Amino acid sequence: MNEPAITLKNLLYSNWSNITPNKDNVLETFVPGLVHFTTRYWATNPQRIHNYQISVLAGPSKKTPEEVGSIVMYKVEEQINIHVWAVAGIGDDWETVEANLRTMLDQIDRILRLGAILEVQLGIQFIRITPGTIPRDELLRTRIFHRIVEVTAIYYRTDTSFPIFTTAQETYLDTIANITGTASVMVWNQSGSNWNTSRTWG
Repeated sequence: MNEPAITLKNLLYSNWSNITPNKDNVLETFVPGLVHFTTRYWATNPQRIHNYQISVLAGPSKKTPEEVGSIVMYKVEEQINIHVWAVAGIGDDWETVEANLRTMLDQIDRILRLGAILEVQLGIQFIRITPGTIPRDELLRTRIFHRIVEVTAIYYRTDTSFPIFTTAQETYLDTIANITGTASVMVWNQSGSNWNTSRTWG
């Protein structure tokens, strides 16, 4: 599965209705009146906040073991912050931009609540939405409406094998050891047949 932040960004984009502001035929549009969807805080080239922008940013996650045995299953609860911007530019009507912000927030809430079936198909079992939004408006010297929608993506992850250290990764550990003095780790050897617990760098 994709990272939950990417999954939610794609879910919002693909289910965005024909509303104002509308979406473009690309996620990270450059058209000022259309919604810019991204997983970065800033739009790029140049760095800026788009007139209408939705940034889906991954946060911390909590992992709880559900099944322990030859296969370990973890329940993962990952916090995701959805930043929603509506920026009133030169000549834009203040009340219209504020109304567009409300439309965007309503659309996000609708998609997250009603898209539960799609979320399961994409690997997320449940989306828990925190009531209300966090205001981050900048209205004194600029005309920027900015709200944060907090959600928790709940999904399950199963680990069936240990990571294998490549030559490049071992070279990286050698570099860390040269800087810090030591770096010791249990390594699954290249043949994948047994643990090599004697690898100590430095």
